Amino acid sequence: VKPSQVPSVKPSQVPSQKPTQVLSQKPSQVPSQKPSQVTSQTPTLVFSQIPSENPSVSPTTQSPTDAPTPGLCEDDDNTKFYWKDKSNGKPLKKYCSWLRNKGNKTINKVCAMVEPTDKVLAKDTCLDTCGFCSP
Repeated sequence: VKPSQVPSVKPSQVPSQKPTQVLSQKPSQVPSQKPSQVTSQTPTLVFSQIPSENPSVSPTTQSPTDAPTPGLCEDDDNTKFYWKDKSNGKPLKKYCSWLRNKGNKTINKVCAMVEPTDKVLAKDTCLDTCGFCSP
């Protein structure tokens, strides 16, 4: 049995025997009812905007820690973020170091972008420049 060339309009009545080999390009419109049984191999690039319904029962580290945990709230200078589309329709991407050198008006505008949702935005990777880190 070969897969169809065109996506289905309605969900199938019978589940697949194996998972698909091709990942979807967009998140599902409807969230899963249960957590996945398989953990992801890479961390998410976008932090959750909604607090967890099930917070940790106890701290995940012994307290107090000697120093702040590195990497949680800093600019990721190795990841490009979507800035805008070029005249040819292709996305123009920039590094956080580019954004840091812009004025406050540009920084605020770029960090406030919430679309397109299928791309990494400055707010997702330039946490310090966008002002998401505590002073």
